[in-house]
Order: sequence, then structure tokens, then C-alpha cells
Amino acid sequence: EVYNLANKGGQFIFNKQFGLRVGLGQTPINFKTAPQVVSAQFELVPPDFVIARKSKKYGWKVADKLFDYKGNFRKANQL
Repeated sequence: EVYNLANKGGQFIFNKQFGLRVGLGQTPINFKTAPQVVSAQFELVPPDFVIARKSKKYGWKVADKLFDYKGNFRKANQL
């Protein structure tokens, strides 16, 4: 996925999905520029699952991201 942090809409979506989870939700950050994201890249929490749907033109399109998953299926980072 690509987020255009140059406009307010891209900032809002990125911060809604990732900014609230920085530092495990203890210190949410409102990102406004790409260098801010790069400097905090190791503090961002990746999603446990990414649900994608097959698209005719572009291969795959991300439909949803699941954070804080608790269930019987293993997460992507667990082998």
C-alpha cells in the first residue's frame, strides 16, 4: 500500500492504521511527513494478518489488516 503523506487524507488514513499503535498504544504519534515515519519505523507495529483480494488489473488489493489477533491460527511471524 502507498500512503500520500503530502495531503490530509493520506495522513489521516496512515495515522488511523499505524499512528495509534506506536509504542504499543502508549504514545500515539500524529505523522505528517515521510521522514517522521522513517525515523519511527522500528516502533511501528506490523499487522498480524493482511487480508487481500485478487484484482484483475493489479494482482492483489489489500482489503483489511488485523492487529491484536487472538485465535487458533498462527501469526505470520510465527513458525
